[in-house]
Amino acid sequence: MYDINKQYRCDIIRGKSQSQLEDLLPAYAKVINDICPLPKKEFDKKFNENLISYLPTTARDEKTLKNHRTEIAGQLFGMYVHGADDIIYCSDRTKKFLADGDIPAFFKDICYKMQFPNVMQKQKTVEQRLFDGISIRQYCYLISVLEEAEKRNIYLTKKEVGVYVLNSLDALKRNATPTEIVDLLEKDRQTKKFRDIQNEKESSWNWQHINEQINYLELANLVYIDGKKTLYLNHKENETLSLFSKEWNSSPLFLITKEDVSNSENFKKLQLRWYSYYGSLSNVEKAFTTKIEALSVETNSEGGYRAYGNTVELGDEGEKFVFNYEKTRVGKYNPRLVNKVILFGKQKGLGYDIQSVMAVKKIGNNEYPEMGKYIEVKATRRVTAPKIDDSEWYDSVNITRNEWVAAKEKQDSYFIYRVFFTRTGVFIYTMQNPCQKNEDDKLSVIPLTYRIEISKKSVDDVIDIKIENGGENA
Repeated sequence: MYDINKQYRCDIIRGKSQSQLEDLLPAYAKVINDICPLPKKEFDKKFNENLISYLPTTARDEKTLKNHRTEIAGQLFGMYVHGADDIIYCSDRTKKFLADGDIPAFFKDICYKMQFPNVMQKQKTVEQRLFDGISIRQYCYLISVLEEAEKRNIYLTKKEVGVYVLNSLDALKRNATPTEIVDLLEKDRQTKKFRDIQNEKESSWNWQHINEQINYLELANLVYIDGKKTLYLNHKENETLSLFSKEWNSSPLFLITKEDVSNSENFKKLQLRWYSYYGSLSNVEKAFTTKIEALSVETNSEGGYRAYGNTVELGDEGEKFVFNYEKTRVGKYNPRLVNKVILFGKQKGLGYDIQSVMAVKKIGNNEYPEMGKYIEVKATRRVTAPKIDDSEWYDSVNITRNEWVAAKEKQDSYFIYRVFFTRTGVFIYTMQNPCQKNEDDKLSVIPLTYRIEISKKSVDDVIDIKIENGGENA
C-alpha cells in the first residue's frame, strides 16, 4: 500500500546551474584528458592549476577548486577514475564526450546509471539508506511515472515529482508502482488536496535535492519544464525514454546491499569500485546519441512543447545550416554572388567545409565583396544557450592538420563557425583568422589534432537564429 505520508530525503551532491554545468563540462574534460594519467597527489595539484584559467578570479579559492575537482567532475560526473595503483585515469565517459561533444548524451548516461543507494555520500548516510531499504534507479522510475500520468493527460509539476516520487519513501523502496502513484495523484487533484514536503528546515533545503535531480533529467534532454514548473516528456527522445521506463522496477545496477559498509576500509574499496563502474559507459550508450530534431522546442497553443528540425547527422546538419545562412547573407548583399557559395563538406583534404564570399562593402582601400571566404564548421549539441558573457563560459574544438594548414594559408579569409544547436535556437560564433588569434594570445592551440580553446576575446560575431526550415530563412 502506497503511503504518501512517508517522506524521505534522499539527496545527491550539489552541482551548479544548468548553463554553468554545460559550460564547465568541456573545461573539465580538457583538463582531465590533458593531465591524466597521474598519481593522485599530482592530479589534485595539476587539476587545480589548469582549471583556474577557466574560473572567475572570485572563484579560485582552494575550497571551490576542490568542489569542482572532487564533487562535480569526479563524483557527480564520473569523469575520472582511481586505479588500483593510486593513479588517476580519464574515464570512458569523458573520452566519449571529447570525441562527440554530445552534452545531452553525457547526461543521459549519468541518469541511466544513477541510483540510490550509491557511495557518493558519507559512510553513515549510505549505512542508513541501506538500513531503510532504499533501492531505486530514480530516473528510470520517474520516467515511467511520467509516462503513466501522460496516458491520463496528467502532467506533474516539480513539486508533485518531489512529493510523490523523489521524496517518497515507498517510491524510493519501489514499494509502489507508477500506476499506484498516479492513481493517488489523480485522486488528490480531483479532491483538491495539495501536498507539500514537511520538514523543520527551511523550504530551500527541502527542495534542493529534488531540483538538482530534475536538472540532470532536463540536461539529458528527456524532459522539458514550462513556466509553471510542469514537466513534459520529450518524445523526440522516445528510444531513450523507452530504455529508461522499461527498467523502472529493476534493482540498482551496482549492488551494494550485501556489502559491509560499516567497515571503513571496505567502504573505501567499495567507493573505488563504484567510481570505476560509474565512469564507464552504459551498455546501451550508443542509443543515447542526441539527434538535432530532438533538441529545439517551442511552446504550442496548449502550453506544452513540441520538438522540430530534421534527422541529419550533426556534422552534416551544421554544414547545411551554415551553408543556407551564407547563401541568405550573400544574397541580401548581391543575389548574383549566391552561386559562389559552395558546400564541400564531403570532399576531403580541403581544410574547410564551405567556400563563400565576404559580401561586405569596401574596407579601407580594399574591395571585399567577391573576395573568397573559407569556412570550417564545428557543430555541437547542448540544452541551454551558450552565454559568452558568463565568466565561466569555455569551449574547445578539434581541427585536423589539413584544416590548420588551410587556416595558415588563407589567413583573414579563413573562418571557423562554431554552431550550437540548443532548445532555444541555433547560435553561431564566428572566428576569423584563428592563426593570427593564436599569435595574439586570443585563443590557444594545442597541437594534438590542433584543439582551439575559445574565449570571449576570440569571437568576432554572435549570430542568434530562430530555427526555421533548417536555417534557410535565417
